[in-house]
Amino acid sequence: MEKDKKVLYVYRTLSAFVKKDFEIIEENYTIHPLHAKGTISTIKRIFGAIGDVDLSITWFAGWHAFFLTLISRIYSKKVIVFTGGYDVALVPDINYGSRLSWWRRKISQYVLNNCDLVIAISDAAKKDTLEFTSPKQIKRLYMSVDTSVYYPSGEKEDIVVTVGNVVRENLKRKGLETFIRTAKLIPEVKFYLVGNWLDSSIDNLKSIGAENVEFTGFLPDKELISILRKSKLYAQLSGREGFGISMAEAMACGCVPIVTSRGAIPEVVGDTGFYVPFQDPAASAKAIKQALGSINGKPSPYERIKRKFNPDKRKKLILNLIDNL
Repeated sequence: MEKDKKVLYVYRTLSAFVKKDFEIIEENYTIHPLHAKGTISTIKRIFGAIGDVDLSITWFAGWHAFFLTLISRIYSKKVIVFTGGYDVALVPDINYGSRLSWWRRKISQYVLNNCDLVIAISDAAKKDTLEFTSPKQIKRLYMSVDTSVYYPSGEKEDIVVTVGNVVRENLKRKGLETFIRTAKLIPEVKFYLVGNWLDSSIDNLKSIGAENVEFTGFLPDKELISILRKSKLYAQLSGREGFGISMAEAMACGCVPIVTSRGAIPEVVGDTGFYVPFQDPAASAKAIKQALGSINGKPSPYERIKRKFNPDKRKKLILNLIDNL
């Protein structure tokens, strides 16, 4: 690796996992960050930066990746695209995924067929990608959890937690409504819903909630980790997950997962959790009761995350993939 190699890093939102990769690349290469906001402005800034870099990297095959890939081809520059979210999904029963829209599908297809390397965040995401594209190269590279930050500590309580932004599309996709309806069936157990309130859908959830549910809103990492460490269970009752990083972080804190088998969830959970049907509060409540009654009856979620989703391993693989291009 050479520090004087230059990488253009294009992102729409600097979420935690996007920031982690940014830091890996910044440590090893000269990085030019570009926040994609505003189509014309982004196009101009890509044109202005692309001639001075060796390689470009972006997360997700949206409109920003379309222009990055198109301009990179004009300049004969390499592009790596991380994928596995909305950009490759097709889940009609929850009305989710770019492939439900003909023009969004075309954008994703162009990006994934014409970039130099596609990195899928799970086997499920890789399968979704290959269902409608033919990339030049595609690799599966799991996301990672820093178990020096996320780890079990202290006594566990009969608490079930889930993490997700409270926004209308997540009521069904993230299983937030099912989470609240499940809580109503077991009032003796405490439930926490952690996440930003982004629209009026919080009112919908509160209207069907019960006294054993606490809607925390957004929490800083320190407060969230504190809740995860004292919670026995984490619920991921989603209709689709490309990976499920919040779930993995909760598992690293010792939470036993109560999950559906949709998307990449089984790849992360393995045999450490309890599986329930999608949108089934009664089955979810039954699994929670069973899990609370046999908390030591499954392999350690923490050990699975530590072994399988190691940040050092991810860092090494990312750098190898970049250098090989």
